[in-house]
Amino acid sequence: MAFSSALNCKLSDLGLIVDGDGDQLSGSTTQTSLRADCANSNSATDVKMWASFAPNARDITFSPTPTDNAFVLSDDTQITATMAYASPGTYYQSRVMTPNTSWLGSKWQDDRTSGDDTTSNFTRTSTTFSWLHNLGAGGVSPDFWTIGQVVPSNTAFERFFCDDSGSQTILSDNIEVYDTSGGGGGV
Repeated sequence: MAFSSALNCKLSDLGLIVDGDGDQLSGSTTQTSLRADCANSNSATDVKMWASFAPNARDITFSPTPTDNAFVLSDDTQITATMAYASPGTYYQSRVMTPNTSWLGSKWQDDRTSGDDTTSNFTRTSTTFSWLHNLGAGGVSPDFWTIGQVVPSNTAFERFFCDDSGSQTILSDNIEVYDTSGGGGGV
C-alpha cells in the first residue's frame, strides 16, 4: 500500500502539513526546523522526521456496528465511519491531523458499487465520516459500498506520506447494506 511510506520524505512538505497546508500543490521555500517548527517543541526530546509524524496502522470502525461489515437496516439510518490510528507517531494527531482536519475531511468517499441506496447529510472531519444511509425504493438488496479516505495527488500530504503519486487511499473498507423493509426507508 502506498500510503504510510517513508520514502522520499521532505522536511519542506512536513512544514506545510503541520501549518495546515497539506493540500498545497507547490513545495515550500520557507526554512523549516524539525523540532521547533514541525514538532512545535523546544524540548530535548528526540524528534524524527518520519517516526514522530507517521500514521502507522489504520482501521475503520462503524457506528452502528455491523456484523462482518454488513448492515441490516429497515429504515434510513445515520452511519458513522471512524478512522483509528494504532500507535501513531508522537505528533501525528496534534501536528498532522488537527491542522488539516477541514480539507482532509472533504476527502472521505462513499462509492456505491451496486444497488440503489443513496447517501446524504454528510458530516466530515479528518478522522470521521457520518452520513444518512437512504434505503433505495426498489428494494434491491444487498447494496455494496466502499467507504474510504483519499489523499489528493501532488499535494504536500501525498508527497510526504506516499511512495508514489496518484490519489492514494489512506484506507477504505467495503460494506454491505441489507434492506429488510421491502424497499425504501424513511426517517
